[in-house]
Amino acid sequence: MAAEDCGRLPRDDSCQTRTCVSGVCGQDCMTAGTPVTPQTVGNCLAEICDGACGMTTASDPTDVQVDAFECTNDICVSDAPAHPPKPVGTPCGQGGVCGATGICGQCNVASDCGQDSFCVTWACDVSQQCQPT
Repeated sequence: MAAEDCGRLPRDDSCQTRTCVSGVCGQDCMTAGTPVTPQTVGNCLAEICDGACGMTTASDPTDVQVDAFECTNDICVSDAPAHPPKPVGTPCGQGGVCGATGICGQCNVASDCGQDSFCVTWACDVSQQCQPT
């Protein structure tokens, strides 16, 4: 008899393996905290073994969900993904600046567009685009 013949036991997974010692079926449980594979990426949690052949989760603030917006921070808050905006005026894109809503635009205020002169006055519109007048 071999471990795979122990059909009444749960199948092997990241937290348990079937055993057969001298014809007696059993299970070996992985140590509590052993990482489960594969992991769910970007959920701010680590899936780990509980030490009793089961699985549980633990807080993992490094398992951030990446939203691909350069004007937001990718962080975990209370074990959940969060994307708060970066500070207004943070450089982004090709010469742009981050706005209050986490969007990269040309400007937040008229002075981001350039200096007014005798021939042109700059304005920054609600979509963060520079408008010469």
